Amino acid sequence: MEASPLADHYTRYKLGTAKVIRWLSQQAQRITERSGNVMNLPSPLTTKTLIRLAKIISLAKPKSKVPISILLVIEDVIRGRQRCADFYGKLEANDQKGKFTPTNASHRHFISVLEEVRTLLKALDIEQPKINGHTTARDSKATSGKHAGSAKKNIFETLELEEPSDQLQTLPVTSKKDGKRPDQPPDEPELEEDMESKMAMSVWCMFEDIREIRNHLQSVWREYYDGKISFLAAVELTQTAFVFIEHIVSGLEPNDDGPDISYDEISDFLGIETSMGHNGLILFMNKTNIAATSDAAELLCISAWTVLQDFRTCIDGAHNPRYKNIRQSHHPFCDTLRQCEPILRHMASVLDNQLTHGNVKGFWIDLFTQDLLEMCRARGPIPIETVARCQVLLDAMPAFAGQTHIGNEVLKDTLERSSYQARFKGYEQKVRDCGDPKLAQRARDILAMANLDGNFSQMDNARSQGLVGSYPWPSDLNPETLLEHLPLLAGFRLCHIKVGHCLSSFTAPAGDDRGVDHAALLGMAYLYRAARSVDLVQNEWADMETVIASQVMDGFYVRNADSLAGYARHFDLAIGVSASAFARDAARRPGLPGKPTIAAKMKKLQPPSNFARRRAHGADLVASGLNGYSAFYATLYKEAQRINKAPTTHLTSVELLHTTQRGMEMDEVYLKFDFLAFSMRCRAILNNLRKAEPGSMKKLMGKKTPDIIELTHAVLWQAADTPLNSRQPERPLLARLADSLQPITVHDGASFVSVAQHGTSGHITESERPSSKYQWNGGEQINAYGEKQDNPGTYREALDDYVDEKRNRVLNATCAKFRELEKADIPTEKRLALTRAWANEEFVKAELPLLIDTMEFLEEYQKVLITTKPKRDPALDMMFAMFGDPFKLYGWDEPGSAAQFKMQD
Repeated sequence: MEASPLADHYTRYKLGTAKVIRWLSQQAQRITERSGNVMNLPSPLTTKTLIRLAKIISLAKPKSKVPISILLVIEDVIRGRQRCADFYGKLEANDQKGKFTPTNASHRHFISVLEEVRTLLKALDIEQPKINGHTTARDSKATSGKHAGSAKKNIFETLELEEPSDQLQTLPVTSKKDGKRPDQPPDEPELEEDMESKMAMSVWCMFEDIREIRNHLQSVWREYYDGKISFLAAVELTQTAFVFIEHIVSGLEPNDDGPDISYDEISDFLGIETSMGHNGLILFMNKTNIAATSDAAELLCISAWTVLQDFRTCIDGAHNPRYKNIRQSHHPFCDTLRQCEPILRHMASVLDNQLTHGNVKGFWIDLFTQDLLEMCRARGPIPIETVARCQVLLDAMPAFAGQTHIGNEVLKDTLERSSYQARFKGYEQKVRDCGDPKLAQRARDILAMANLDGNFSQMDNARSQGLVGSYPWPSDLNPETLLEHLPLLAGFRLCHIKVGHCLSSFTAPAGDDRGVDHAALLGMAYLYRAARSVDLVQNEWADMETVIASQVMDGFYVRNADSLAGYARHFDLAIGVSASAFARDAARRPGLPGKPTIAAKMKKLQPPSNFARRRAHGADLVASGLNGYSAFYATLYKEAQRINKAPTTHLTSVELLHTTQRGMEMDEVYLKFDFLAFSMRCRAILNNLRKAEPGSMKKLMGKKTPDIIELTHAVLWQAADTPLNSRQPERPLLARLADSLQPITVHDGASFVSVAQHGTSGHITESERPSSKYQWNGGEQINAYGEKQDNPGTYREALDDYVDEKRNRVLNATCAKFRELEKADIPTEKRLALTRAWANEEFVKAELPLLIDTMEFLEEYQKVLITTKPKRDPALDMMFAMFGDPFKLYGWDEPGSAAQFKMQD
């Protein structure tokens, strides 16, 4: 995979460290050379060498200056390394001789070295950056570009740090008089570091990058819930972020350019163990018990990992009955994935070893659904990016009110609202209500031409077929059912359908009626603008202006002119007619020189919008198996540069998502605009002109029936050569066309724009916002024990309280039962046995997976000492055999928890 241009944490850390080392080495060498000596730098450098270099610079005469950028970089490197050390320090809380003790010592040593270097450099004069003058800025830009290129080339080179040492080493210095050439230092100086420390830093940086993306996407989905952005935009941003996550994971040390590291390997490296006890999820890291809701668990996406572990167990259970009753998590999303598993498993069996590239027999799937499909196919380790993407969905669940089917409802609602047949009936109703019989008749003629042979219903059927896919899936295993469970997949399908409308003509064969008729769009756009320039059309046609504006991204779609002849010439240039071929004789102008084919005429047209082009490129990226990332990122950076109005390179993933979202909000209406239906309407208007003016057409074009391009060319040149205010029989066709356009611009000139704006960022009405329909988190969720709780992602505390309350209630009743039996003059041992049996029955009635483990009566203190243990069953014993006894994680000698109850007088 190609190197990512994202400025992720590990890349910034390594580039920052390299910058400090490079500056220290170059400055110390210059100072040494001034005294007539040459410094021999070892490779790789040691931390002792760094301190020695800093001392040489600090003691130099005359006094040196340190750029403020170097001090800022040192601060940033220290801060990043310190945060990493703090994270691994938490994993050593209960064991000072644990797995990460040497790693943490190495982190602390390097931090102390950097702090000492910083102290030495702060004693020098600080050199402020030069910000005045165009030359400096340009030179700086060129230098930064050079370094950026070097950084991209060496983006994951090693940084080596040595183990702590108490002694400083003296740098060997060679006199120039000896005549010996010193060893040339490497272009990028390196430091010594053990592989364990390097891996630890890389893992922490990767999860920090993923957490920043997750936090941003949480805010994106919150904006969707509040109605600030559309479902379509939220899905597109999430899918783009999924691509970023894949690149961030690909840079994980030490397997750069090697096999991908799975989350299972990360869990082994960090010593992560999880189990489901009667109190919910139990998390154990490096022999340290950690709360399942802790910052470490949140950083490492533990909840998503347990959800995917449960999904993997579900897959295994379909092949091996011994896994059938095992649960790794009780999160509601686990049940969602279990419902999807039979469909995904069937899809995997149909595909066998074929590469999907996002297209499963005519059914397009997003990256996370593709991950689930690969899990069903491979049944192996869980990839890191799959866990991260799953966590994104878990984080976004509150925006869906905890109801995964909302995405499918959005999809269906959008399709029903944009139904061609429904819109056609709406137009018919508008015709009836217009109150102008002449206008109504003209509108009916236009509608009849647009709906020849039931065109609208055929388009609805074709779109529905495109939604379902072409492969004959069984009714109970149809991929379409996945849309009811996976909201992101529903959004991805919606994007695919919408973009298909915008770009269909660029993928459909020439002359395919299902594609956007760009000839009709281009011709009508020039005719409208030409008529409006001479006041034949008084009102602005909002729908057509939207089409024209969508093309201004990469050049003019319709070039304005100061005369009708100018519009005619510009149209000819747009369809590929050379300027030298313009007819000089007015009688010859209706003919097109060379009679180019439709493909040649359309060769200069662009897709409908920048947003649509980017989205289509993203679909092509998925279809190609996630190859061609350079072009994908180049598109995003180009858009970021356009939005920021300044050169933009090496943004963080969150910064790039910010600019992408801004671009979506600017272009989203163009993506939702129905170019296909509007092009059919333009074609109907032009066809109606040919039908209504047969005599003029014959006089202008002869016996030949012109196509739309030839018709537009002829009408424009006729208008340029004929006085517009001539007698009625000689009025040019442009004036007669304007008579038809005028009522359309007045009565229905923004109908397509209105539909496109519906549900689009900035146009979402109060009633359409999810916050008006659903309560955040969907109200209360039901946990594994049937109790209601607010947050579907945090079960530990709810289950602790729930189980403790019911268990204590049974144990208090057990003490009362023991007191009751005392009145019957029964020996103590028999009373204990009877009470114990009674308590175990009460546990069964309370549906608690507990039994009495020990029970004794302390006569001296009049207390009953009771311990409980989990109720064992074959499935639980199997889980303990596979994953270990979860109760051992608490450090107990025996499973269970003790409770003392004092006898009441």
